[in-house]
Amino acid sequence: LHSAVPGQTVTTNLKIGNPSPKPVRVRVSLGDWNYSQMGELQYFTTGKLSASASEWTKVSENILEIPGKEVAIVRYTFTVPRDATAGSHWGMVFLTAEAESPPPGAINASMNVRVAHTFYVNVPPTKSSGKIAGIFGKPSTPEGKSFQFAVQYLNTGNIAQILEGRVEVRDTTGATVAAAPFKRQVVLPGATRILQSSLNGPLPVGEYTALVILNYGDKNRDVAGEYTFRLKTALRE
Repeated sequence: LHSAVPGQTVTTNLKIGNPSPKPVRVRVSLGDWNYSQMGELQYFTTGKLSASASEWTKVSENILEIPGKEVAIVRYTFTVPRDATAGSHWGMVFLTAEAESPPPGAINASMNVRVAHTFYVNVPPTKSSGKIAGIFGKPSTPEGKSFQFAVQYLNTGNIAQILEGRVEVRDTTGATVAAAPFKRQVVLPGATRILQSSLNGPLPVGEYTALVILNYGDKNRDVAGEYTFRLKTALRE
């Protein structure tokens, strides 16, 4: 995560390790990416997205030759354009290991291994805010072994957020009788994400209130919402 003003240039060193005893040839490239609403990664060529930081970026090497059990360094340098919009921009540095040629007589099959370094550039002025747009729940199976929660969250700010949180289940007396976490994840600016969590038993039949508590990085503020539901079948362990 970088913070940079228009016109500023930033250089970062990446240390690339080869865990194999054999030398490896690695291709270095840049690209764009985004998340679908369900959190699936989608890849694009450089400059395809309006929030692209990869089109501002250059890498020091396009090919790395890394001996076995050794480490190499590649640098990426970006310069924020003078007319860059405020908020988060992002990109990826891809590192693709070229597959070895199969020995004579072997089946001609190979696999390239690719890893990626994700980087974000926050251009001021920045604003971080968000809200819960909806909470939904349903039993996962007819047997009632668990209860599934889905929360629709909207990042209303202009920077990427690291979102984490939990759901607390309370009975009619207000006592907390169960809790379940949400997986920590990144939510891009202006994007909606669906967070899912599973509540397991034991929990008897009855009326309950689920309190969803989320935090997007502000230590002094949480985002919260309530969902009332009835368990028609007790949750078993």
